Amino acid sequence: MFPTSAAAAAVTASLSQQQNHSAVTNSTNSPIQVVSFGGNQSESQKDLKNEIFQRQAQMAMASGVSLLPSETEMLETLPERVQDFTDLYPLERSTVVGGKSSLISNVFGFVTSIYRALNINTSQTVCLRRVHSFQPQGSNQKSLIWLIESWKKIQCPTIVRLMHVFTTHEFGDTSLIFVYQYFPQPTTFLQQYFNNDPHASGGAGGQTNSIYGFSATNRPYSQQHAIMKNRLLPENLLWHYIIQISSALRIIHSLGFAYRVLDPSKVLITTPVPKCPPSQLTPSQYPRIRLNACGLFDIVTHDTEIQQGRTSNIKEFYQQHQSDDLVAFGQLCLALATNSINSAQQENWETALEMVSRTYSPDLKALITTLLYIKRQAIRRTVNDITHMIGARFYSQLNLAYETLDTVQAELEQEALNGKLFRLMVKLSMINDRPELRLDPTWSETGDRYMLKLFREYLFHQVSEDGRPWLDCGHIVSTLIKFDAGSPEKICLISRDGQHVLVVSFSELKKCFESAFSELQA
Repeated sequence: MFPTSAAAAAVTASLSQQQNHSAVTNSTNSPIQVVSFGGNQSESQKDLKNEIFQRQAQMAMASGVSLLPSETEMLETLPERVQDFTDLYPLERSTVVGGKSSLISNVFGFVTSIYRALNINTSQTVCLRRVHSFQPQGSNQKSLIWLIESWKKIQCPTIVRLMHVFTTHEFGDTSLIFVYQYFPQPTTFLQQYFNNDPHASGGAGGQTNSIYGFSATNRPYSQQHAIMKNRLLPENLLWHYIIQISSALRIIHSLGFAYRVLDPSKVLITTPVPKCPPSQLTPSQYPRIRLNACGLFDIVTHDTEIQQGRTSNIKEFYQQHQSDDLVAFGQLCLALATNSINSAQQENWETALEMVSRTYSPDLKALITTLLYIKRQAIRRTVNDITHMIGARFYSQLNLAYETLDTVQAELEQEALNGKLFRLMVKLSMINDRPELRLDPTWSETGDRYMLKLFREYLFHQVSEDGRPWLDCGHIVSTLIKFDAGSPEKICLISRDGQHVLVVSFSELKKCFESAFSELQA
């Protein structure tokens, strides 16, 4: 192995003994700090990294729905570019009459389709929701623009943000395009929790005894009860969802609007859900959710509502729809708690609430009951009036958010260090073994550049005493950190033939490095 100074040898020896290689930071007047380099990570850090890697892979693969042979021709007919967006690909498949699937769906009476697309100006991947054959009236243009801009200003971590709205003729008709944030491989409440036929789902008002696809029929009652209880959502997860949805509604309602489309198909789960029964999820694995299609219903019905005079008293108009949001919120909670969309139907409320009282706490039943019957209150109630019913459970959500923030902060610090070291290695690679510079073929082999060449040998090509390659990532990272900091510590550099031996400090090497790179930039 190349000889080093005593201090460097001590650091190298200690690093080589570590099983999960470490990165060492060192400043002139501070002790050595060991930073994890691929090992000794908490479970939350590993989960975070896996989630990020999966999301990056999904973004890179640009995955959408699988196309049937009969649909490939439709893909070829999609326009190459729609305003500033290109590379359109279908994202959603819906079930139409007869049980067949289609890339076109009917939402609120409008024919729609959803695409993933790339913004050519920002290289950002976005979601385009197209409303087919829709032309807003020019007479209401001013109020419509105000409405669109108001929805675009709404930013909330539990809402899929509306970014832009425009009309286009690129599809062969006049289409209205909504541009939303894009989340790779999302799922909806409908897909995650109600993937059976809603008319045959279990729970109150249902006809079969099935929980998330696990049949409980033809079993003793004790086994059926155990299966049902194990597959129902745990109460902590329900409160987790309730807090996120109420937060989104609170933001929307505080700005004078209403969501108006609170439905299991419009609540997106944007983080991976482990493939295990819900009761086995840990709090750190609870999914993040976001309300989708915000502003869509307001915008596409804007002209009709003006013509019918419904918006003459805009405040009263939205207050009515805000109350409808809260009732829909209660219906969604009831469906989740009973694993049955049928429970959301008013004739099944009492039976479903009885099931909730047997399975969950009185607090949850009281919250759902209040939401379902909120329009029958003598005094108008708002989303703020249910916050006290959630109570101290907000603290659990807050603690979870802080834990996630700490994990992300730790990962960010490590990745910032990794980014700095990567840039150093890129610059060193641009200098070392450069064939020529300004017709000088010996530029990289002379002067300061020769010292940097020997430094590369010291950094990457050391061998053990028996001649085997010394593959110690900790040595590489700790050396680069000292090099970047310009440490006064000295090391010994030896040429491959052993004819040249130099003892230099990291600060001297850094000056040579900066000088050589400046020559490249000149």
